[in-house]
Amino acid sequence: SLTVARGETATFVVTAMGPAVHEFMACPADAVAADTSGTPEIADISMTLSKSLTYTFDGSGPYAFACHAEGHYEAGMHGTINLVG
Repeated sequence: SLTVARGETATFVVTAMGPAVHEFMACPADAVAADTSGTPEIADISMTLSKSLTYTFDGSGPYAFACHAEGHYEAGMHGTINLVG
């Protein structure tokens, strides 16, 4: 889990270190869990490639992050983002 201040803008830099291709999304938890189309995400993060996603946490939450590449979410590649303040 991560902690951010309410209203904070955070930039996530994601680097894939193995041969699997990943994606990363961070937004309201219900949209993350459902892999909702149109949510802020970066796709096709391949080996040694870094990509970034910037998001402002200005709602009431809850928020989450995840990878929905095939089987990754189900294997536990997700977490919560807690708001403070």
